[in-house]
Amino acid sequence: MNRTRLLILLLACAVVAHAGAGPGLIVARARRAAVDTVVPADVTFLEARAAQELQTYLGHATGGRFAIVREDSAGARGIFVSQTVLGDSLLGEAVDSVGDEGFVLATVGDAALVVRGGDYGTLYSTYAFLERFAGVRWYVVGDLGEVVPHRPNLVVPPVRLREQPAFHMRWVGGRERDWSLRNRCNAVSDSTYPPALRVVPAIYHIQATLLPSGRYSAAHPEYFALVDGKRNSERNAKLCYGNPTARSAMRRTCSSRR
Repeated sequence: MNRTRLLILLLACAVVAHAGAGPGLIVARARRAAVDTVVPADVTFLEARAAQELQTYLGHATGGRFAIVREDSAGARGIFVSQTVLGDSLLGEAVDSVGDEGFVLATVGDAALVVRGGDYGTLYSTYAFLERFAGVRWYVVGDLGEVVPHRPNLVVPPVRLREQPAFHMRWVGGRERDWSLRNRCNAVSDSTYPPALRVVPAIYHIQATLLPSGRYSAAHPEYFALVDGKRNSERNAKLCYGNPTARSAMRRTCSSRR
C-alpha cells in the first residue's frame, strides 16, 4: 500500500471514528466558514463550477469565506465535490447507477459532506444542498427571484439522499443558463458548457425541418395541411399529421438525424 492510499485510509478511519459525536456537520459558525470545499485534483469544468456555486452562495448565506481546495491538500473535514478519493471512500457506495444527471448527497458523521453525481449530477447536487440546507431559492430569472436567507450559523443534519430525474427532458422556456441549471433543467445551449440535453429535431416550430416544402410539396402535396381549400406549400407550411404516409416520412427524417 503506497503512502497516499495509507493516508487516505487513516483519514477515513478518523472521520468514521468521530461520527456521531455531534448533531451534524457545522458548515458555518458566527459568520465564519467551518469547512472547505474539496474538489478532485484533476477537477473538470462542471466540478469547478459546482464548487464555485457553493462558495458563492454559502458565502452570501452565512457571511463566511469558503475556500476551494484540491483533495491532495485537503484534510478529512469538508464538503467533497464529485469524485474525490477520500469522499468516495467515506461514502462507501457506488454512484454509477444514478446516471449522468442523478446524484448522492450524504453526510459522514459530523466531519464531511459528499455531493457526488454524474456529469451534470454533481452540479445539480450542489443546488439541492443549497436549497435544502441553506434555504436558497431561484424562483424567477434575475435578482428579484433569488432568495438567500441569512444563516450565520449553518449546520447540516445527518442526511443520505439519492436522486434521479423523473423526466429525460426538463425545460421551462427561455434560454437563461444559470437559472435553468439551478432549477435542475437540462436544456443547456451555451457552447462553453459540456453537451447536456440534445433533442433532434427540436420540439417545436419544426415543420420546415421534418418535411421541407421545397423538397416534398410538388410530389406530395397531400403531406401538407389544407388551408382554405388549398394545400399550403410555403416554407413554414403546417403539415397534415393525419396522413399516414406523411407520418412515415417524418419518422424517416427523425431517424436519419440521430
